[in-house]
Amino acid sequence: IPDASLIASAKSGTLANSDGIKKQVASMLESPKAKRSIESFFKSWYKVGSINTFRYSDSVLKGLNQTNLLPAMITELIEFSKDVASNKQTISDLYMSKKALVADAELAKLYGVNPSSSWQQLPSNRAGILTRAALLVSSRNNVNPIMRGVHLSNDFLCNGIASPPPLNVVNSRDDVVVDQFSISSREYATQRTTGAVCAGCHSQINPYGFALMDFDALGRPTAVDYVYRADGSIATQFPVDTNSSVYLDGSSVSINGTLNLSQTLAKSQRASACF
Repeated sequence: IPDASLIASAKSGTLANSDGIKKQVASMLESPKAKRSIESFFKSWYKVGSINTFRYSDSVLKGLNQTNLLPAMITELIEFSKDVASNKQTISDLYMSKKALVADAELAKLYGVNPSSSWQQLPSNRAGILTRAALLVSSRNNVNPIMRGVHLSNDFLCNGIASPPPLNVVNSRDDVVVDQFSISSREYATQRTTGAVCAGCHSQINPYGFALMDFDALGRPTAVDYVYRADGSIATQFPVDTNSSVYLDGSSVSINGTLNLSQTLAKSQRASACF
């Protein structure tokens, strides 16, 4: 419902020019209702409600207290996104800005910064939304490149990848033997999705997930892919491989790591149109 100011502007004719419209839009964006709508939009876009609780082993947490860590991660991501929106910044800022409000002590440890109620800059290994913990966590010990790749491909690039077929046909190749605890997370994902039933969609999923593997299942930078057993012990480990090639904006693009992917999406026409 228009407020008195908006009605008065309409009656006076000030909405007949771009300056008058910009002034009213800026005023509307500062209203509590608009702020709630912006927050709701980002929460829906990021799908931050898809994980309800953490189930990390102590060997993964490495001293972090996970009790309130998930809500702290979500708050940090949403506050950053709202700041980008309220300051009329661009899609490039969303993917590349290092600005962060990290008030929670446990999240500050994970990010490698001091907890503060003021805005600060994140370390050089983080920039923009793709490096925020809330978008990287899997809630379980092992990193899940497929889950990350699906989220990015569908929600950040609007690729419209359909739900997978029934489980009994997902890995229909008899020659594929998948032993999760003897191979890397990347190889595990690759072997499970090489069949003809899977390959079409996963060619648009896996490369994005692989590029993000320089962050572990808790959203910490890592050069090592640790493969954990159910009891939290390390079964094996491999150097992280983030090299991949994606089809974006009409051509094949080489990607190496999360920051490189962030830089690519910050300039991507498709990512901008999807937002």
